[in-house]
Amino acid sequence: MTITIIMLSNKQFLNLMQQLNLDLRTSLCLGWRDLRTIGTFLIFGLGLSPILMTLTESISTDTVYAMTFFMLLANLLFHDYGTNAAM
Repeated sequence: MTITIIMLSNKQFLNLMQQLNLDLRTSLCLGWRDLRTIGTFLIFGLGLSPILMTLTESISTDTVYAMTFFMLLANLLFHDYGTNAAM
């Protein structure tokens, strides 16, 4: 009886280790993809910031802040965030 329990627990242990190894590989893959995304945003942000600065140079900062607020508000109000529940 005890040998069966030990063998069963060893099987469960091996299955658990395989799942953890798979999860580790998956999380490393996702981490690499996240780093690439961050790098892409940084490169485009730093590359386009001089252009955006010259485009908004003649516009007052109040106008830029107001437009930013209204665009954020429009995004929050009208974007479909994928709720599946009935409202």
